[in-house]
Amino acid sequence: MIEKSRIQELIKVFYQQPFKIFYVNSVDGETFIKPTGLFISLGLTTSMRTIEGLRDVISNTYPESNPLVVELSSKCMTGDQYLNTITDNRNPQPYVISEFPEDSFDKTMAENELVKLREMIRENRDTTLLAATQKLQELIDRLGQGDGWETHRIIKLDSDYKIFHKVANYKREGNLELRIGIYVK
Repeated sequence: MIEKSRIQELIKVFYQQPFKIFYVNSVDGETFIKPTGLFISLGLTTSMRTIEGLRDVISNTYPESNPLVVELSSKCMTGDQYLNTITDNRNPQPYVISEFPEDSFDKTMAENELVKLREMIRENRDTTLLAATQKLQELIDRLGQGDGWETHRIIKLDSDYKIFHKVANYKREGNLELRIGIYVK
């Protein structure tokens, strides 16, 4: 198995965002074994194009590692001990999230929320309210470009607004966490 530090250093050269590396330590999802390889988990919304590009970089640098784009299933066994297994999903694609958090808005709902905020500003020129209104307007404008509303929503967190990604490389199913990333031996 290739050394974790060698893969970390290589990925850092080509991918400046945070990432994690997990040991693949099970083949059946039930019992621990000596690690068979490493799984590289990139950002939650990293594109498949970027993932495949990094796989190719690893393959060109360390061909003996036989890198593959795979799906990893992680199950918490005790405390911070996880059982990590490569699934049978041979052609993983990003997950499309269909259940959205409370206080999440599609385009129409976000625009209605903006109208509501602007009405509130007329009565109260509170700086927190002004900042929230400006932030919501910026997010609406950003998602108005390209396929923004098709793959995103806006969520309200207290008095702040953030983008919610409807397509991701991670999802939780019951007690399992599923990730799409790169496996190396």
